[in-house]
Amino acid sequence: MTVNKLKANHETDWNLLNQDFEWTDAAACKGMPTSMFFPPKGGPNKTVRAAKAICVDCVVKTNCLNFALDNSMQYGIWGGATTKERRHLKSARRYNAANPITK
Repeated sequence: MTVNKLKANHETDWNLLNQDFEWTDAAACKGMPTSMFFPPKGGPNKTVRAAKAICVDCVVKTNCLNFALDNSMQYGIWGGATTKERRHLKSARRYNAANPITK
C-alpha cells in the first residue's frame, strides 16, 4: 500500500469519527441486522430487493445516501442504493461539479 493510500484511509477514518450520526436514530433500518444490508457479492437479487424495500420510505434515506457517497462506502446498501448505483451517482456528481450549468 502506498503512502498516499495510507494517508487517504487515515483521513477517511478521521472524517468518519468527526461526523454527526444523529440522523441514524430515525433510520427505518435501525435495530435490524446489518448483514441484511451487506448481501454477499453475486448473492440472490431478493436479498438486495429486501434491503432496498426498507429504504424506500425511510425519512433519512437522503442523509444515508449522501453519507455513503461522501465517505466512499464501498460495500452494502446505503440510502437504497447498491455499490454499483452509488458509483454511478458519484461519477455524475463529479461530472456535474466539473461542468456546472451556466445561463
